Amino acid sequence: MSGPPLAGAPLAEAARLPGAGWGGTLAGLAALAGAVGAALLAGLVHQAAPAGEERAVALVGVSYAALAAAALGLFALVRRRTLTASGLGLAALLVAAVLLVGSYLYWASSALFYRADILIWSESPFVNDILKLRLGRPLYGSPADLDSFFYTPGSQLLTYLLAGAAGHSASIPAYRVIQLLYAAGAALLAARCVLRVRQLSAAHSGQEDRLVVPALWAAVLFLCATNASTNPFAFLLHNDGLSVLVSAAAYLLLLEYAATRRRWLIVAMAAVPAAGFLVKQSLGIWAPLYGLYLLAFDGPRPLRRVLGFGALSAALLGTAYGSGRLLWGADFHYWVFQGMGNHSVSPLRALQHVLDAWAYFAAGLAGGIVIGTTRTSSRLLGAWLVWLLLMLAEAYTSGIAWMLNHMGPGSLVAGVWLCAALTALWPGGDRTEARSPLAWLRAAAAVAIAVLLGSGLSLVRLPERALPADAQRYAAAIEGEFAGLPPQSVLLDAGTWVYLGPGVVMRDRSAAVGELGISEVGDFSGILERLRGRYYARVLARSINSDQFPYDHGIWRRSSGIRRALLDNYRVVRVIPGVEGRWTLPRHLEPVSVLEPRRDSTRAR
Repeated sequence: MSGPPLAGAPLAEAARLPGAGWGGTLAGLAALAGAVGAALLAGLVHQAAPAGEERAVALVGVSYAALAAAALGLFALVRRRTLTASGLGLAALLVAAVLLVGSYLYWASSALFYRADILIWSESPFVNDILKLRLGRPLYGSPADLDSFFYTPGSQLLTYLLAGAAGHSASIPAYRVIQLLYAAGAALLAARCVLRVRQLSAAHSGQEDRLVVPALWAAVLFLCATNASTNPFAFLLHNDGLSVLVSAAAYLLLLEYAATRRRWLIVAMAAVPAAGFLVKQSLGIWAPLYGLYLLAFDGPRPLRRVLGFGALSAALLGTAYGSGRLLWGADFHYWVFQGMGNHSVSPLRALQHVLDAWAYFAAGLAGGIVIGTTRTSSRLLGAWLVWLLLMLAEAYTSGIAWMLNHMGPGSLVAGVWLCAALTALWPGGDRTEARSPLAWLRAAAAVAIAVLLGSGLSLVRLPERALPADAQRYAAAIEGEFAGLPPQSVLLDAGTWVYLGPGVVMRDRSAAVGELGISEVGDFSGILERLRGRYYARVLARSINSDQFPYDHGIWRRSSGIRRALLDNYRVVRVIPGVEGRWTLPRHLEPVSVLEPRRDSTRAR
């Protein structure tokens, strides 16, 4: 990217861009609302279709094709005097994106409304934090109790407040719907980011549709915010959903400052790292990212602004951390820093994750190259480098585990650059050229390329159920094991929904043990004492005889001793079969062993 620094914000120019003002945001909301309708259509087709998931999916595809044809036919009829190949191509992409969002929503719905919080490892501690908030209990407790979460409490607190405002403060499906709303909000903010990138680069055409283009951005960016590669848990109970929303807001603030240089935006930017830290510790990275931008790309004599930003940002971050220490003492530091901070990063694994997420790196890099060929500013170059540094930092930290969700925020920002670039490259021309046979051929090829690109970015979900119907039987069978017993006397390794109603904050949860076991800082004295003393009347645990046992995982360098203590003092009396059918979610749907105390002193051999 090259060119003279931007002397000021071309706001008059920006007002003529598609998506400027509230019209673009409303168009984005309309696109997402249309996707909800497409998801409802998929549900109706599945209900009416003959037995067989594959046939139902095929019928949904036929229905979507008919709907797309009708929508494009109506668009062509309304625009018949001004219709161009380019305009119809953009409308076709919008329809395809809306239907893909609808397909995603139908796919997610079976899990979205599932009553049990067992679909990923973080759901149980997430709900446990909300339960503590309802009961007024401390969020971070003694390490020996093994009942605390490793993330800061912002996402749990906001989710609880929003669910309570909607009258569903104890509803796990409501908590998941809120995570999906975070993703929708992130998509709308990211669409505004596209507008600012294109304003700063002047990469726009006067023939663009003021409603179709921003609606297309919102739909595509929602798919990026929920993609199956780097942000697969967007609607599940994890801090990822809100962290993507915070990152989208953080990037929009940066672009707004680059475009306008309003000083109050520096104050807002200084608050972002502290707000991000309260959602997820890693979001404190926005402090050095903003600082580097201000130092290198904010014009002459930036030192005063950098020092002011740094002092305010550090003070707010310190206040956020200090508030946690004041409320929960040393236990807060133990769970959110010591527990998480002792994970070792595997550089080789991080490199593999870069290769696995190559499409998003390629999207952001290609978008920067395309936008950089237009008239642009050093400030826009700085904003692009901030994305690159964010993505690389996320890739590095992802080396502590085997999943790619650390790269969710960076992937959404990569989508911003891709949308800006694709819109700039979209075939146009004057009205006569735009109706020529070659123009129709170019538009058709561009649509095909964009759709295939969406598949490469993991934006496509088939309109099938993410969770088979048998999952309801599975949850009911687990609930049945609590019948006639005080809930606090039954230890379920993962899942808080059974404790939510009676208001029991349960100790000895597998998520806490698992994180502390791999980081080798765990205090397992409490659970070992309780198991040896046969404190629990019943224990429900998964994978007790495999290397995947969450209380004593096979990859740990040092055994926790929990498996031995459990099998020495408890015996398996029955097994709840795992969920039958095809499911694509990572946990916890395996068979559950039901154990009860041994009645004599005989130890398992």
